[in-house]
Amino acid sequence: MRAYNSDITVEEFIAKHATPYDPATDNYFREPFARDTKVGKNSAIYNAHSYHTKVPPEGIVPYILHYTEPGDLILDPFAGSGMTGVAAMMCAHPPFGIEVSPGAKLGARKAILNDLSPAACHIAYNYCTPCDIGLLKREFKRIVAELNEEFDWLYGTTHDDGTPATIQYTIWSDLFRCCRCGETFFLWDVAVDPKSGKVAEKFNCPHCGFHGPKTKHKRVDSVPVITNYEYLDPKTGKKKRAEHRTTPAELAKIREIEAKEIPYWYPTNPFGSDREMWRGGHRDAGITRLCDFYTKRNLWALAAINERIERACTEVQMGLKFIFTGLATGLSKLNRYRPGKYKFSLNPLLGTLYIPSLFGEGHVPYYFGNRLKFIVPILTLLPTGSTIIRKGNAAEMLDISTESIDYIWTDPPFGSNIFYSDCSLLWEAWLQDFTDINHEAVWNKSLKPEEGGKSLTDYATIMTKCFEEMHRVLKPGRWVSMVFSNSDDHVWQVIRDGARDAGFDLSNTISLDKKQRSFKQIKGEKGDENVVGTDIIMNLHKRPRAQVAVQAISDLDETVMGILRQHLEALLDPTRYSDALRTTDSLYNVVLQELMNRKLSNRGLTLPYIDELCRSSFKKIDGRWYLPSEEIRAERTTLEDERSAIEWIRAQLVQHPMTLAELIPPWRKATLKVEDRLEKTLPQLLEENFWHDADTNRWRLPTEAERRQMGDERTLRIRRNIQRLREGKLEALPKDSELLEWMFFAYQQLADHRAVVEIYQRLNPTHLSEADRKKARRLYEFCVTQLPEIDHEDPSGQLRLFR
Repeated sequence: MRAYNSDITVEEFIAKHATPYDPATDNYFREPFARDTKVGKNSAIYNAHSYHTKVPPEGIVPYILHYTEPGDLILDPFAGSGMTGVAAMMCAHPPFGIEVSPGAKLGARKAILNDLSPAACHIAYNYCTPCDIGLLKREFKRIVAELNEEFDWLYGTTHDDGTPATIQYTIWSDLFRCCRCGETFFLWDVAVDPKSGKVAEKFNCPHCGFHGPKTKHKRVDSVPVITNYEYLDPKTGKKKRAEHRTTPAELAKIREIEAKEIPYWYPTNPFGSDREMWRGGHRDAGITRLCDFYTKRNLWALAAINERIERACTEVQMGLKFIFTGLATGLSKLNRYRPGKYKFSLNPLLGTLYIPSLFGEGHVPYYFGNRLKFIVPILTLLPTGSTIIRKGNAAEMLDISTESIDYIWTDPPFGSNIFYSDCSLLWEAWLQDFTDINHEAVWNKSLKPEEGGKSLTDYATIMTKCFEEMHRVLKPGRWVSMVFSNSDDHVWQVIRDGARDAGFDLSNTISLDKKQRSFKQIKGEKGDENVVGTDIIMNLHKRPRAQVAVQAISDLDETVMGILRQHLEALLDPTRYSDALRTTDSLYNVVLQELMNRKLSNRGLTLPYIDELCRSSFKKIDGRWYLPSEEIRAERTTLEDERSAIEWIRAQLVQHPMTLAELIPPWRKATLKVEDRLEKTLPQLLEENFWHDADTNRWRLPTEAERRQMGDERTLRIRRNIQRLREGKLEALPKDSELLEWMFFAYQQLADHRAVVEIYQRLNPTHLSEADRKKARRLYEFCVTQLPEIDHEDPSGQLRLFR
């Protein structure tokens, strides 16, 4: 198989660079890499070209140095943007700040980068292939010079005094038709506050006053509303920026452009409901072809540049296309405009094909010029070495010989987190080379199997074949480091089963924190999506001995709770650990890593499960979990969040114990402006952090013994079991004697009369002694009288209510 954009084949590359495996002389040995990694995504090299997900090369270098020797051959079966290749070359001179394992030898490694996506291969090729910078700049200037007159026509305008000007960007706004009065209005005019830059979720129709969100109205069109331009001040001779409401002349120019035929080729491939990321919003916006993701003006300019690139000098043609695709999404309608403090920029949401209601149309030649200035210094920073790109299926790498690879680093598709082929559509449209979706490793959510989508089983089948191929090409005793992140336990199990069945041993798992979160990860941290914020790296070992089976867990709750409690107890020293390790997201990763390290199954482990388990046993303050016995102190003295609210209550109770009634008036006064921002009520905060003296009915600071009791394991277990019983999530009822114990616990410890009644309804009194039966009945009857919604004259009604 010929390598991507190369004269040599993959087989020839391997024959030149691979060291044959000889079991008689091989003495390779490495312990698994065991250090968590944190690396930023703001380096110049990382930002040379966007991609849906990628690990910064600085985060890969430590692994390569640990597991390999200079000159070793590395494989990345899911190479994406090619960061593994960059990292392999960086090993000759690791960037400042990278922690190198003791004994690691510096020197470049060789790499084979494989990906199914033509766009990924294109990006990876340019990252890993030297370019004649001088020739690139000359060709670029020639293209711009040839198109200057055409660009002046496309983006020309005038300042308010008639001075010629050039449009820098145009803000387009959705036009809606009111659901009540039928009149039209611009979202820009009714929802955007020009001073604060905030966009209101709900607004008034300017014609009838109807108040509601934009989803209540019918989208009619998208229209330019603001034009930002640059002109030469005739008085000073200096360039100045200004903006105004899009003028009739500018609207007329857009209509003129719309009426003309573009004299160059541009992608007209269809885009419809057969794609996973197609939404009704695309239909409403009139997007039926890939070219419809652009305004006619920007499509014209991009088509003109692309036509010149196709005729450019072949030595730098790929480099010019690298600059072109680096702007292809930002100069489309995907580019969201964020009013206010943010400067205009090319800012589409990675991993989506979302068309915002306010988008910014950037000036194509301006951004191409800026991109060249940005790229040229980066090209001088890129390391050089021996790397080839293979465009193909990771499940069929037959041109890579058996036991020829020294190390594998890879970052495979995360089930249904990202649909790479759809996300790459605009890049691949201009390249006119599309991903073969039949081989894409993905679990479709919108597309059903009968519509061409893939099920979890299909995803598992593809990934299993990929693991088998990785195991075949890797030398015995060597390692695979695989980045993976998915909150769905089914997807995790697919990966674990596939690795095990292929013959890999999972040695350990460690975390990779890329610091900057993706859009979905941010939503996950807020609880809007079940997506984890940090990635897990699984170190897989190819070995000849029998595979140790993953063991099932008899009691998942008990096992996970033990891990969580041990983790939170380790965090009691704030000088050693960050509070960021207390989020649901972090706890999920801790539990997942520990289960994998213990060779235990993670079936049933999800973000919602961790959140539910934590709610039953721990207290949540400002999105972070704490032991019930933990004393939460706030640095702030003003009451503005849960931490400071607890500190405020402590300040009241340190003077003397108080009843709830005594606390309520000063509490309301103190929280007048912030109570809507507090997730918990005053009674909840008291229950979780302070001690209630039943004899005096007053709240006070707990003693050390009482604080330990608040966090007692048995107490927590009974609380959790009562909650699960009431929610119908308890798999099996305990013995009646234990239910009786829960009844008295609910009454004495929780003061929850409803819980007592609900537990009693699940009790079979005939299994109790006569004395216990009487105690249970008396407690039940008393608690029933405390619930005003029950008709106390109708015991059968009580039973109907609680059964």
